[in-house]
Amino acid sequence: MSGEYILKVVVVGDLAVGKTSLVVRYAENKFPTSYKPTIGADIMVKMVDLKGKKVRLAIWDIAGHETFQKIRRYYYQGAAGALILYDVTNPESFEHVKDWYEDVVTHCGKIPVVLIGNKIDLKDQRKITTEQGIKKAEEMGLSKFLETSAKTGANVHTAFVSIIEEVLKIT
Repeated sequence: MSGEYILKVVVVGDLAVGKTSLVVRYAENKFPTSYKPTIGADIMVKMVDLKGKKVRLAIWDIAGHETFQKIRRYYYQGAAGALILYDVTNPESFEHVKDWYEDVVTHCGKIPVVLIGNKIDLKDQRKITTEQGIKKAEEMGLSKFLETSAKTGANVHTAFVSIIEEVLKIT
């Protein structure tokens, strides 16, 4: 089966876990060097050719700050998949993964979700192990778990391909 798909994927997680950096690295192959909190949501569109399928991927980078909690539900509407990010150097962001998952399910229903441990380039500051990430994803019944570095680009492409594959159920 061929044709064009239009998919909306939301990227969520605590403040400063690297959501925007991950999205910019994937969409533009750049790494933002200064931190600028997202206000509400930013949207990037990327055309992806995956196994003969053309996918127009609308990536919604949703603000992690509590200030936006009340309006966040509007940004979730129509999402086909989600990436939940935490920072491997920040245990608090890892603890909040479950809250983000509940937020996604509340507003989107049961959609494919990939758990992402970001900032693996900060090896010396790492506090959450790969095994802890795998265990959390399994306990929550998530589609997949990956670790990424928006800075180096490690696994960033794989993260987005994984969510597209989960949504479209292609292998």
